[in-house]
Amino acid sequence: MSKEKAEVQVEDIELADHPKLRIKFITWNVGNEEPEKSEVSDLYGDLDTIDIFVVGLQECEYKAKSSFSKEASSQSKKFHFPSLTESVLKEKNVKLVTLAVVHFGEIYLHILVKPEIKEEITWSQSSMERTGIGGVGWNKGGCVFALEYKRNTFCFVSAHLAAHMEHLDRRNADFQEILSGTRLGEQSICSRIMQILQFGSGSGHKLDITKA
Repeated sequence: MSKEKAEVQVEDIELADHPKLRIKFITWNVGNEEPEKSEVSDLYGDLDTIDIFVVGLQECEYKAKSSFSKEASSQSKKFHFPSLTESVLKEKNVKLVTLAVVHFGEIYLHILVKPEIKEEITWSQSSMERTGIGGVGWNKGGCVFALEYKRNTFCFVSAHLAAHMEHLDRRNADFQEILSGTRLGEQSICSRIMQILQFGSGSGHKLDITKA
């Protein structure tokens, strides 16, 4: 299996009156094939300085030959790749814990944080939105997770959108559909969130939205 469709990004997020957060993003179109554990470990790299680790997966449905569920957290236990991620982090002796796993169809969003940060998260919510004709498919759309940490709100979106440059307008329209269609409580995403960080297969960009 190849990591050619995987991307890694690290962002330092400045917070008012608090130390900055270091967030590492992994987005990977898995191609519906089970990855080798060593391959995942190499891709994740050094996580010792990371406060929040976000793994977004697309085309991640396969018949697994291995199992890591025995020692997995309750959120990850029923999913192979999130259980694999926790096993990799344990071998690396990285002290990150699963905050949430959001999943629909072939799309996953796995959020892991330092335990001390988890204690300071005062609100969180997950959602998902299908895109395309009628919004009924399971292959295109986005998984969404939002949280509030020390009065700062963040939203992470793992999306699987139409590929190739000729579909740029379609991708932008689908992303707007994800934002407008996802409700966090009674509000839309954009009405509550300070920063939206979007990534994924076919997304082509990361979008930061800072609200006044």
